[in-house]
Formats: sequence, structure tokens, C-alpha cells
Amino acid sequence: MNKQIKKDIESGCDYILPDYMGDIKKILSGRARCVPNGKFLTDSGVEITGAVEYEVLYADSENRLTAINISSDYSAVVPANAELYVDTWAEARVGSFNIRITGPRKMSLKSAVEVNATVSEHSSIGIEGDAFESSNSVEKISRVINVENSLYGKTLEREFAEEGERLPNTLPEDIEIISATGSVRVYETRPVDDGVEIKGELVIVAIVRTNEQPPFAIRRAIPFEEVVEIEGITRDMQVMGDGYITSAVCSIAEEMEESVINLNVIAEFEACAYTTEAIDVVTDAYLKESETKCAYEVLEYQTSGACQIIDAVINEKVARADVACAEARDIISLNCDARASECALTASGVEISGELAISGVACEINVDNTETYIPIKITVPYHTNVNLNCQITDKSRVSCFVTPVLCEGSFDAEDMYLKCALKVKVKVDNIESVTRLSECYVGAAVTEVPTSSRITVYYPDKNDTLFGVAKRFHTTAAKLACDNPLPDEATAAIDAASSLAGVKKLIIR
Repeated sequence: MNKQIKKDIESGCDYILPDYMGDIKKILSGRARCVPNGKFLTDSGVEITGAVEYEVLYADSENRLTAINISSDYSAVVPANAELYVDTWAEARVGSFNIRITGPRKMSLKSAVEVNATVSEHSSIGIEGDAFESSNSVEKISRVINVENSLYGKTLEREFAEEGERLPNTLPEDIEIISATGSVRVYETRPVDDGVEIKGELVIVAIVRTNEQPPFAIRRAIPFEEVVEIEGITRDMQVMGDGYITSAVCSIAEEMEESVINLNVIAEFEACAYTTEAIDVVTDAYLKESETKCAYEVLEYQTSGACQIIDAVINEKVARADVACAEARDIISLNCDARASECALTASGVEISGELAISGVACEINVDNTETYIPIKITVPYHTNVNLNCQITDKSRVSCFVTPVLCEGSFDAEDMYLKCALKVKVKVDNIESVTRLSECYVGAAVTEVPTSSRITVYYPDKNDTLFGVAKRFHTTAAKLACDNPLPDEATAAIDAASSLAGVKKLIIR
């Protein structure tokens, strides 16, 4: 049985620049992303750990573009039953973050992290009390419910490499790698015989500077096709798959009279398959020979509706004047955060809208051939639709998870053109409930039980059921059906509400 849990936590750290880096003159842009580390079952629940990785671009005291990579840990504990625990599927994202300069060489970083976890446990619904001991003859009523369960899988780390740029007549020692980052873009996930197949590309962005030219960006996409092995999966299951970059670096090789910049990333992939498990739930019970003391609770559970992951591309045009980049020549770096995401149900699926907070750095070449770095900060709306092949009702719960995986832009004389690729995950769960028996204890012995020499006539109320009447008079529903001419609806589902509405009287022997 699956449980959906959301946790909002904070992560942060203070940072002092190393001696070889210049003082901070101006923060130009920042980027924060969550990289999961592990999940551990503890006495208090499942501890989900990871790190928030920050990339900060700033202009130093000599007006050189400099990058800092910093990380702060995060940890969240979600409740779980250790005896029933199977596994956990968890995703974490940075909702917002803040960078504050606390000195010429000091900064403070804080992030608001949202952790969404699906905890899978074995379905075990026990009943407290002594009424179900083997020596007792118990009359009970139960129903089968279909609950959602999950299967999980994860790959080991994979290494990918791609040639980024060839720089003729440039020595490796004349090249500086300012920063390198990466993200995973997913185009398709589907179940296969032994797991979940994930197709997409790894998007790698590096910022490079040489002695002969100002900083520039190298962007490459490495296609991938990975299978996450999951034991017990079948092709009719609904699946979700994703990946994340754990490391992105650049290396420089010298070939003949040119230098080659190579891009290397390490990535991991994980997937979840949703299954249905049928479990039997006792809704009521009693003893014929004794009174019973019963307690009931409303059991809420979820059944699979649909899940989908799509690649959405948002294109926007913004006037240069709106981002104070009238004279800027190139965009060196762009980052994007999805904020204020809202899900609205439509006839065919889900409509998702919100804001994209875009920040970055542009470069302006001065008349003396020096560079001036201009921070870019703008918010643009986004809107996308996700079609789902399922029926969405008032009892459906829809959750969406929007992660930007690519943001790039360009200038013409008047405008800036933006392209943002979003990884959109949508999951629909149908929320159901059943009133179940939670406690059943043996009470006092029954002193008056109808016999063949004594007949009781009972006039059913409109809300009575055959099981309820049998419980009241300590007989069985089968005997009542045998002794009375009853309609099919009264005997087909003996606990169905109003099933005795047309019955004038019942003879109880």
C-alpha cells in the first residue's frame, strides 16, 4: 500500500572564498539543484538525504567572471512502519533559494527544499481483540479493495562523454574552464520485460574563457537510452522514470595545433512501476453465542489513476529594455526555476501553469575591449497541458512536479529570445475509503437466542441490511435468507444499504 508524504525543509551553509579566488564585487547569478544521496530505514521512519548544489557566478575585484560551486546537505524523515516497509520513491526540488553576501569573501546560502515521497508498505490490516480466536465461531462481512503498490529500481552510476569544442591555434594552458553543469531531459519512459526503459538526453553546459576571447558557453546534448531493472514488472504497469547528474566536468586535450574541450558527466537513473494489490478488509463481525464489542475506523487508500512524464518547451520573446541589456552582445549563462505551479483538471487531463524565474549573465564589450557583465533577471509565465488516459473524478488527487532542464537565449537588435525545456511529471491517484472493523472483543454471553419454538417478527427499517439484522438477533444471514422470501438484492450483497427497503417483515426463528 502506498502513502504519499510531502515535507518542506531548509538547507543552507556559510562559505568563505579560498585564498586563490578574488574578492566578490557583484553577484551575477545563482543556480541551485537537489542531488539525492540515499534513503535509510530508521526507528522513526525513512530518512531521505541528499545535497543542494549551488553554482554562483560573480564578478571579482578585477571584473573577472568567476564561478563557485558549493553544497549544503538536506535530510527529511517520513513516517514508515518498519515491519511492513518495502521501499520509498522520493523526489526533492529547490522551491526557492537565497544568496547573501556577508563580507568581501563571505556568503550565506539558504534553500527551501520540497521533498515528495511515496512510501510503499506491505498491506496488512489487522483487527485487535479476542473475537477471532480459533475457538470462536465468528460471522463476518468483508470486501476486497484494490490498493496501489509500487516497485522500484535504480541503476549504478553511468559515465558519458562528448566532444564539446575545438579551439585551433590555442594551447591548453591558455584555456580556463569557469564552470560545467548538466541536467537530464526525458522524452519517453515505458515498461519492458525486465524493467523501465528511459530515453532522453543529457544536457551539458560549460562556460569557457581563453586568452584571446571573453567567456562563452558550450552546450551539448548526449542522447541516452537506459533500462532500469525492476524485478516483477509487467508490460501493463504504469511507470515513471528519471535521472540526475551527479558530476559534470570538462577536460582539455591537445591535438596537433588545436585544443579539444571534452565534456564528461556521471549520471544515475531510477524508475518506479505502479501495481495493484487486492486485499480483503473485514467491515463488520459478531458472535452468535456472545455479545461483541466492536470499533470501526475509516480506512483511506489510493488506487492508480495515471502517471505521465512529458518534455515541454516554452518559447518567449522579451524586449532588451525589459532586462537592461540594451548593449549586451552575448548571453553567457541562463538558469531557470519553475515557481507557483498550479494544476487544473480538464476534460482530457491536467493544465499546468506558473512562472519561470530566469536569471543569468550577459556580456558587453567595452570600447577598450574589456568586458562588463550584466545580470539578467526576469519572470515569464508558462503554460502546458498533459493528456492523461484515465477518468478523473472528484475523488482524484493530482500532483505535478515541474523541473527546468534547459534554458538558453539569444539577442537580436531589439529583443531577447528565450527557450526553456521543462520536465513535467504528473501523477493521478484515485482516493477511496472504506469503513473497516478495527477492534472486536468478546462480551457477555447471549441469554436469549431465538429457537424453533419461539418466533420473532422484525419489521426492517429502510436502512437495515441482512447482515445487520442477523447481528442484532445473533443468527446468520444465511438462515434469515432460508426462512424468508427475500429479493435478490437483499441476498446478493448482505451489507448493501437499503437492500431490505422493500421487505415488510422478517421471521426470525
